Amino acid sequence: MKQIAGLFVILIAIMLSAAWLSKSDNSTKIFSAIEATTLSPSPSPEVKKTITVGGKTFFIEIADTPEKRQKGLSGRKELEKNSGLLFIFEKQNTRPPFWMKGMEMSIDIVWIDNDRVIQLNTDVKPEPTDTPDKDLRLYTPNQPVDQVLELSAGTVKEMKVRVGDKVEIPK
Repeated sequence: MKQIAGLFVILIAIMLSAAWLSKSDNSTKIFSAIEATTLSPSPSPEVKKTITVGGKTFFIEIADTPEKRQKGLSGRKELEKNSGLLFIFEKQNTRPPFWMKGMEMSIDIVWIDNDRVIQLNTDVKPEPTDTPDKDLRLYTPNQPVDQVLELSAGTVKEMKVRVGDKVEIPK
């Protein structure tokens, strides 16, 4: 008799749970919560690589998608010391234009080709926020490049980065 009563209690509990879950808002809430805690990957911190320019090492993020290239450092107020953003271009004979749209800080631009610094633009200032795109100043290299490194303004001078410096990115 105790076994029948126990089974009856379990059956009622199952029926009540099913009735409660059948309401779409409750089942959505519970299953969304389960997915959020078990199926969603936890965000992992971005792993920063290093680049060596003229024997000086910098920690870099890599702008490796069109979205990241377009955004660049726009919206950031500062970079950590000895950090930068590296743009890698796979097409040959590329002279990519850079602008300061949406920038909140001045930067140094290091133009790189064949693992050598070929040009430097230092202390490049942000544009006023109300500047129309057509009026933004474009910064381009004097010759084709395969990489561009953006650093906080003053870093090139402080770290004594020079045209001709060798550039190495550990694999």
